[in-house]
Amino acid sequence: MLVIMVHPDFDRLWPFAADHFRALWQAQGRGVLRLAQEDRRPVGEMISEPESVIRLVALQVPLTQVA
Repeated sequence: MLVIMVHPDFDRLWPFAADHFRALWQAQGRGVLRLAQEDRRPVGEMISEPESVIRLVALQVPLTQVA
C-alpha cells in the first residue's frame, strides 16, 4: 500500500507537494489523505494495516506520540 498523509499546516506552506507525490504514484492508484486541522495522531494510529505499507510520505504528520 502507498500512503500520502498531509497536515493542513504543511499544506498551507507547500500546497502542491502532496499533489506532486500523488501524481508520481498515480499509476499505483493511491490518493492523498488530508487531515483535519486538529488531528495530531501519529501515523501508526491512522493506518489500519501498517504492515502493508510499502511507501509512506508523512508531511508534518507525527510518526510517534508527542508528549
